[in-house]
Amino acid sequence: MDEYSELVDELIKSSMGDFPFDPMMEEQIQNITVNHLDLEVRFDKETFIMVSQNISADIEMDGEPMKLD
Repeated sequence: MDEYSELVDELIKSSMGDFPFDPMMEEQIQNITVNHLDLEVRFDKETFIMVSQNISADIEMDGEPMKLD
C-alpha cells in the first residue's frame, strides 16, 4: 500500500492538531505499515464543509498490530 503512504502520513499529521513538531514522532510515523484502510468523508452538499469522517484501519507500528476505529 505504498501508494497510500503519503495520504496516511498527511492524515496522521493533520489529526495531531497543534502538537509541536517532534523528529522522533516523524520517524515513528514513517515506520507505520498500513494493511487495510477504510476512510469515509461526508460533506454538506451546499457549503462543501466536511460534516463527518470515519476511519477504520489495520496498521502495524514497530511490528505491533493495531486496529483503529
